[in-house]
Amino acid sequence: MRVYLIISIYLLAFFELHSQSSGFIFHNIGERQGLSFNYSYRILKDSHGLLWIGTVNGLSRFDGNHFYNFKSGNDTNAFMNNEILDLCEDRDGNIWGGTASGIFCYQVKKNKFINYIPPTLDFARRVQNILCDREGDIWASTEWNIVKFNKQKKVFEEIEPLTRNKDSLRNYSVRQNGLVEDPSGKGLWFATRTGLHYYSKDEKKFYGYRNQPGDSLFTNHSVAALSLAPGGYLWFFDNLTKNIIAFDPATHKILHQVYVGSAMPETNGQTVFEDSNHRLWVSTWNNRMAVIDYQKNNFTIIAYKNDNPLSVAGDGFWDAWEDDDKNIWLATDGGISKCNYSKNIYSIIPIVENIPEIKNGWLGGFSIDPRDKSWWLASEGHVAVIHYYPASGKYQYFDVSKSEKNIAGQKAGPVFRVGFMDGQPYAFTHTGVWRINEKTKQLIPSEKKFQNLPYIPYNYFVEHGNDVWFSTNEGFIKWNKVLNNAIKIKSSVDSLPDGQRPVYGAPYFDSAGRPWFIPAFGWLGYVNKQNEVILKYYIKNKAKELSGYLTSMADDKQGNLWMAAAGIGLYKYDTRKEEMHLFSQSNEITSFARQAMPDRDGRIWIVAMNKFSVYNPTTNSISHYNLPVYENTLSYANSLLQDSDGAMLSTVYKDVVKFMPERLHLKPVVKGPLLSMIKISGKDKLIVDETRLNLEPDQSSLEFNFGSLINTQIFPYTFEFKLDGFDKNWMTANTSAAALYNNLNPGKYTFRVKVVAKDRSWQTPERVITLYIRTPFYKAWWFWLIIGVLLAGALVFFYRFRMHKQKQILTLKTKAQELEKEKTMVMYESLKQQLNPHFLFNSLTSLSGLIETNQQVAGDFLEQMSGIYRYILKNGDNETVFLKDEIEFVQLYINLQQTRFKKGLQVNMNVPDEFLHYKIAPVTLQNLIENAIKHNIIDTASPLVIDIFIEDDYLVVKNNLQKKNVVETSNKKGLAQFASLYRYLSSQPVLIEETAQTFQIKIPLI
Repeated sequence: MRVYLIISIYLLAFFELHSQSSGFIFHNIGERQGLSFNYSYRILKDSHGLLWIGTVNGLSRFDGNHFYNFKSGNDTNAFMNNEILDLCEDRDGNIWGGTASGIFCYQVKKNKFINYIPPTLDFARRVQNILCDREGDIWASTEWNIVKFNKQKKVFEEIEPLTRNKDSLRNYSVRQNGLVEDPSGKGLWFATRTGLHYYSKDEKKFYGYRNQPGDSLFTNHSVAALSLAPGGYLWFFDNLTKNIIAFDPATHKILHQVYVGSAMPETNGQTVFEDSNHRLWVSTWNNRMAVIDYQKNNFTIIAYKNDNPLSVAGDGFWDAWEDDDKNIWLATDGGISKCNYSKNIYSIIPIVENIPEIKNGWLGGFSIDPRDKSWWLASEGHVAVIHYYPASGKYQYFDVSKSEKNIAGQKAGPVFRVGFMDGQPYAFTHTGVWRINEKTKQLIPSEKKFQNLPYIPYNYFVEHGNDVWFSTNEGFIKWNKVLNNAIKIKSSVDSLPDGQRPVYGAPYFDSAGRPWFIPAFGWLGYVNKQNEVILKYYIKNKAKELSGYLTSMADDKQGNLWMAAAGIGLYKYDTRKEEMHLFSQSNEITSFARQAMPDRDGRIWIVAMNKFSVYNPTTNSISHYNLPVYENTLSYANSLLQDSDGAMLSTVYKDVVKFMPERLHLKPVVKGPLLSMIKISGKDKLIVDETRLNLEPDQSSLEFNFGSLINTQIFPYTFEFKLDGFDKNWMTANTSAAALYNNLNPGKYTFRVKVVAKDRSWQTPERVITLYIRTPFYKAWWFWLIIGVLLAGALVFFYRFRMHKQKQILTLKTKAQELEKEKTMVMYESLKQQLNPHFLFNSLTSLSGLIETNQQVAGDFLEQMSGIYRYILKNGDNETVFLKDEIEFVQLYINLQQTRFKKGLQVNMNVPDEFLHYKIAPVTLQNLIENAIKHNIIDTASPLVIDIFIEDDYLVVKNNLQKKNVVETSNKKGLAQFASLYRYLSSQPVLIEETAQTFQIKIPLI
């Protein structure tokens, strides 16, 4: 007991000494990111790598990027209560949960919930602990009893109670976070208000303070926060003694006792968790949290801060879990918090909040003391200088407003940097330089006068070897401390070609000892070995590059100068080739750069307010780190330094951010990404371990949701995916970590996704799933084969049917043509026969008159009549006759008619010889001339003129029109019958044209 008291007193003093130090950065996940509810109880990683999170209002499944939430409801496939207090996974991959109303089992592969009511009082069904042991049994504790699942009966049954006294049952109820399986697998440990209890599975018996009075482990103390350590021992919180105790479960030997009563007074334990670095994460019922390195006796308070997004998410946590990359996950009352203090690339040291004298100010200039590596910080807003010791958090405060006046009667103005000469600190201000007296905390004007030079005010100097370079408005003063001589160095010109006057600001000495400075916008300057000022104009694009100005300068091992340019980007000046190169937005480098500096490995660090970038010139890759602090504050300047350990230090408003470049080489435990869900045509399909999916034809729109538990804040990465059968190249996912494909054709596809470091220094194995989209029957080969066969059969049938019909149609057409021909011939014969009575009557009348008057003419007339009838008899059976024969025949007819009508009938025949071999129907011309005579008045005073000629392969019969009022023996069907005849004889139609003066008919030549 004496030794224990000594240890406790020592720890108390040490804890108080270190309680202010903090290197814990938290990244939080909550409802905004999709968590079911912020207040969380339990984190469970299942055998497939997915996280399950029990909250006050639902169960969440998390793949590192996407949440899928389950809620209770009226649906039979749901758990009975949304308050999920504990979770475990059995050997079959099923998720068991304890809720405020009972127990559920979620069969993951079937997506099915089964609910169980524990055998307890209705008002005490709250299941605070559930455990899946290594033998496959399921154990749980309610507010009043301990139950076990009977696999045969599929019900939970009560095991032997801790006490049979119902009045004291509450004192024996198991605390939340109070059930752990013994590492041997032979029993269970319980934390209650009456101390620890052990249940032997083989003996089916409880052990506790009542039946083990000689065992110092079993006491009648209220205990809580029982947990299993990585070393196989157990921790618990003794609420009476305020000790966190570790013991060996096999020997019951107490291994460690950590007293926290002073640092966390009047508290009871809620959660205790030991990580792989042997640090205890502790949460208590009075909203106190701490991280304790019990081996090194370090105690760090962690707390939720509403104005600090990098603080832990809540005031307490119910569960802690460590992943393979040493990330600590906390289930807090404000969401899930994730911290990796051993691998985090940066830490934040709050300065202003820990120094009350400058609580209304912010940080400006920043220097590292070469004597002891402590920090000198200038405060703006509240003008002061702070000498800060980062190892202990101690500081010295120097009030600049109380400085002594200089020779011009001025006090020190706002300090933009602290420099050193001969081991003494000096404050550089716009009103001059003041020496800082660390003993008296006074600022004394530094007004050095140089031999052989008049007094010149200066506001900056740099100590370089035995030389000290002073910056003045008139140039540099280079003073050798050993020889005590000084020279003035300035440009040979007082005005630059663009009209600017050179200024002589703080010189930067490169690795070759050459001093560089920024003389004006767009200009670089340096001083050569002959103490001559050399000026270089570097602008290539005035419109773009004169929009900002250089703010910092530093060189790398190759002698290149790297310069941040506010409003422009990052410059690299090759001092050997005297070439300037600009890196800007096209290189993913912000134009808002404030400071830039190479680290020991040649990477270039760029800071722009709360945003940091690391550019690797060798691989031409860049990583970005956006700190979620002071995001809306822009009225401050950054400083960027490198300490002797290689750490990059920067001021960000009220804090100092420390980056550890050596941690950029760290790589995560490489595991493939998680494919958690596929949205198939808008419906969610949870993925477990499937490697193949068969889809229907209408399931052609797919969205793949994937994620990774790798900490992207420590190991920046992207997802790359590819759908074989659709994508030709790998695609880079955006921040949604999803891949969307619409209207995929039927067939086989293979989806691949992997995690790739942004600098491509590592990548994970691929997660692969193959999908088969079934071809619809109307697109399947067999369907089209059947269709082809049916079409071929139909075509054959149709062809045969058509041929048969065509034969029938041909037969009918032949018969029709024959009938038409017969009809036409009958009509034509009838037409020809009409010649006989009319012509015979008229001819005989004319012949009778000629016999009486002129017998010779009568004889010729009679001979011509006989010629006409011989022609009709000769060609009566012919369909066509030569045009030559028809003309000879019609000439006889014309002669007879002219004998009758004298000069009242005039016929003009004009048919060239080359057309005489063509054919026409017999007596065509005779019928047309007779038709003209029949329908027109014939008189010597107004003769009927008939013209017969050839026009475009037509025989044209044209007469002047002088119609009779009454036409005898006309049935008005002659021309129609005539046209019908020629439709049979020729493909060209008979054309009839009538005007007010003429009438003509065109007969196609055959």
